Amino acid sequence: NGIGERSGNAPLEKVVMALKCRGES
Repeated sequence: NGIGERSGNAPLEKVVMALKCRGES
């Protein structure tokens, strides 16, 4: 369950993390 969900959201999560990091610095 969790693994499959995580796989599907991997690309989106990547973008979100990138934006988060950018906003912080």
